[in-house]
Amino acid sequence: MHRVQNVIIVICLFFAAYASLAPSSVNTVALYLALPSAFLLSLWKNIYVEIGKFVNNYELILFVLFGWIFISFFWAEYYELASQECHRCLGSMLLSFIFASNATNKKMIPWLYLTFVVLYICAWLYAQNHIIVEVTGAFEGEAARMNDAKLNANTMAYYTFFISFILFIFGEIIENPFLKKICRIVFFGVIPLSFIVALLTASRQVLVIQIPLVSFMLYYRYWKKVKWKYRLTAVAVLVVSCFAVSGLFSSTYENSYLAVRSEKKLSEDARYVLLERAIKVGFENFPLGAGAGNFRAYGGNISHCSIAELWANQGVVGVALFLWLVCSFLKKQWRNYNITKNRIYYLFLGFGVFFIVDNFFYVFYTDLWLISFFVLVATHSETLSQEYCSYLVYEGKSVQTKIIK
Repeated sequence: MHRVQNVIIVICLFFAAYASLAPSSVNTVALYLALPSAFLLSLWKNIYVEIGKFVNNYELILFVLFGWIFISFFWAEYYELASQECHRCLGSMLLSFIFASNATNKKMIPWLYLTFVVLYICAWLYAQNHIIVEVTGAFEGEAARMNDAKLNANTMAYYTFFISFILFIFGEIIENPFLKKICRIVFFGVIPLSFIVALLTASRQVLVIQIPLVSFMLYYRYWKKVKWKYRLTAVAVLVVSCFAVSGLFSSTYENSYLAVRSEKKLSEDARYVLLERAIKVGFENFPLGAGAGNFRAYGGNISHCSIAELWANQGVVGVALFLWLVCSFLKKQWRNYNITKNRIYYLFLGFGVFFIVDNFFYVFYTDLWLISFFVLVATHSETLSQEYCSYLVYEGKSVQTKIIK
């Protein structure tokens, strides 16, 4: 019975990912039929299971944060904006619960990650059919980006980050040797992909995130596992390769709109202005904030920073809950790594760091796909923790302890 439910849940998630950029009628079916169905099936599947078994601490903290956002509706001055914010948070709650409850099943985890692969492919297909033809001038420095009302240019940056992590972790957790090798080979395609996305979207944060992210992952997988002579050979090949393609890449970059945007001063960037305004609004409405979604009434847009947005709208409590969420994740991964010496937790720790950095470029918690990916990764870590037991030797006696405690 559970197998049938799992299949239906995955189909619903895949459809929701496809429908995210589909016509509004299709997206409505996803939001009001597919996702609620997956939610109810997930809830029913675990109805007789203790809540701590299928909803982890990260999801509970996130629920408390959303609860506080809902409460802040009552002191919001602009009710329409507050209502829109609460509606988005409700969608984020629903989807994150689906991922949190189903990622406790180790066999479901790859399929849940594949949902974001479907999301990414559909985003590219949408861009190809609706946007890319209009942004060819971006390579000649014209003010054009892969951006429209449905697909924000920066969204591709966040999705590329997610895909990079998915391809890499598939190369770690997939048991089939052939598929694991394929994933490890395909991962190298992330390098040129990141550069292409940065050019088409003219998004500076792509390279800010992707260059250190890919470097970290390559170091994680290869550097400590090879002898010094092979390391030196790899560095030499990398340097030569960089020189070989640097001419092509540099000329393409210099003539692109990305280069034009990169030349702007920080003080001239719209995000910097919004960030300053969000901080000011937070102090003007200290300590509870202006209320759900109300910063847009003061700044004209969201602040493009999760912490600044929470500070402006939900005050001290909102910021504290978000910091509790991400910091507890980092602390847990570091603790698990030190106890078990299992390097997978080092990878999760790295993901957490890059996720926090990315939150300084956008508001993640109100986007159902962005925050749900964090919940999926966090639950994946918790699932591994529950299965992995460390053996401690104390005074000559072997003691088995679960690291989740």
